[in-house]
Amino acid sequence: MAAEPQLNTPDDAATDPVEEMRARLAGTNINARSLLATDYLNHFNEFVMLFELVADMPDLFEDVRTWKKKSYRDHFAESGFSDRDLAIAAYEVSPPEYRGRLDDTVDLINETIDDASAAAGRLLDPPDPERLATAVSTYTTEIRGLIDIASAIINDVESSNAQDDIDKLFDD
Repeated sequence: MAAEPQLNTPDDAATDPVEEMRARLAGTNINARSLLATDYLNHFNEFVMLFELVADMPDLFEDVRTWKKKSYRDHFAESGFSDRDLAIAAYEVSPPEYRGRLDDTVDLINETIDDASAAAGRLLDPPDPERLATAVSTYTTEIRGLIDIASAIINDVESSNAQDDIDKLFDD
C-alpha cells in the first residue's frame, strides 16, 4: 500500500527558512517581514552628511572621494551592530520581493553617489562654488529620496509610490 502524501502541517512552518528566521528576530532591530535592517542605510547617510559639507568646505571632498561602497553583508560584517551575524543570516533568506527591491534600490543609490562625486570633482577643478552648491543640493535630495525608498522596503511600508518611483528611475 502506497504512503499517502502529507498535507501541510504545523511542522512545515518550522522547515521554512523564512519562517524560522522570522521567529528568531523577536526583540531585534531587524524587520520580521522583510528580514532586513535599516542600520544598513546609515552607510549611505554617512555619505550624504559628508557630501553636504563639501559645498561649504571643499577640502572635505577628499573624504567624499575616499568613501567606499559596502554591500549589505560587508556593512554588517564590519559594524558594531549587536545582531550583525543575525542581520547577515536574515538577509540571505530575505524574500525576493524585499531583498531584490532593496538590492535594486542600493544599486541606484550607488550609481547616484558615483555621479554626485564625479560632478563635485568637476566643479572643484576649477572651483565653481555656486554650481557646486546647486549640484550638492540636487544630489543629496535625490540620494535621500532613494534612501527613503530603501527604508520603506526594509520596513515593509506599502507605498503606492515606492515601486512606481523605483520603476521610474530604471526607465531614465
